[in-house]
Amino acid sequence: MMLRQTEYIVGSDGVVSGPEKEHVDGIRKAVDSLRAALAGSAPAPEGYVMGAPFNYYRDLEEHDSVAIAAELEVPILVLQGARDYQVTLDDFGAWQAVLEGKDFACLKSYSSLDHMFHTGTGPSLPSDYERRAPVSPEVINDIATWIKGEGCP
Repeated sequence: MMLRQTEYIVGSDGVVSGPEKEHVDGIRKAVDSLRAALAGSAPAPEGYVMGAPFNYYRDLEEHDSVAIAAELEVPILVLQGARDYQVTLDDFGAWQAVLEGKDFACLKSYSSLDHMFHTGTGPSLPSDYERRAPVSPEVINDIATWIKGEGCP
């Protein structure tokens, strides 16, 4: 995800500078190193890689959150901003594939919302995190509806 997000951010202005390319290449190298270590074909990196210790990535690899959620059979609400570049509609699709049709699961996406559930247009950008904006009232109402047991909004 970190590589995908970095590539998105770097390319969001349509120009990739030399330093930006070097930054992406560094992330790609770190990701390749982590993948090799997780596969057992290289030693585990020491210290922190992209802000976290190797065991953090190992734990992420060992737990399939979507599959675990499908087995819980407890009420689950999954909301997705379609303009979110951090957790994308492809990620949401994985949740849909496993939870769609399950009585205990409610899934909904919002076409004009980003990762913070802020309303906007066009591709979401890092600068969207800098603007003060309220959470969409539709999201707040949908959460309240779901919590009150009034069904999937």
